[in-house]
Amino acid sequence: MYFKITLAVLAAALITSSPGFAQIETGTIVGGVQDSSGGAIPKARIAIRSYSTNLVVEVESNEAGRYQSPPLKPGAYNVSVTVAGFKQSTSDVRVEVNQRVAADFELQVGDAAERIVVEAAALQLESESSTLGNMRPERAVAELPLNARNFATLIFLSPGTVPSFDRDASGLSGTTRRGVTNASINAAWPTA
Repeated sequence: MYFKITLAVLAAALITSSPGFAQIETGTIVGGVQDSSGGAIPKARIAIRSYSTNLVVEVESNEAGRYQSPPLKPGAYNVSVTVAGFKQSTSDVRVEVNQRVAADFELQVGDAAERIVVEAAALQLESESSTLGNMRPERAVAELPLNARNFATLIFLSPGTVPSFDRDASGLSGTTRRGVTNASINAAWPTA
């Protein structure tokens, strides 16, 4: 009897469960380490320090001089590169949700005690991935005047997004049903 109840509960759980769509809440820092002549520097030690938690993650560049951080929480980070025979180089970067930030380094020959600090922040152009994302700060979202208080209408803040009107239950063209928001993103019309 106990086996049948357990089997029935397990079967019900499997039938009613639906796959969840994962949401990415982290970003990564990627880049390359090279010398002044453009040659790759393998086995460079890259230390990534979070300004908010002071947690340090260390990675090493591969044979091609490339590195990638593990998933990082959104925030400001200090990236420093250390290699024997080269001056240490550091740079500040900001990581956002679902973003791959490129932080490339060109090291100068010299004593590791000497340090090069990159002050000018380069334009944060994501060249590592073709993924599109759009993030709004919490305060900006809280202060938005939302029509009918439907959070799904926030999608229309993204560039290239327009409402996709269909026929509602009354058969009137150009109206949307209450609570349903259809959107066309870069002219890709919904199929359903």
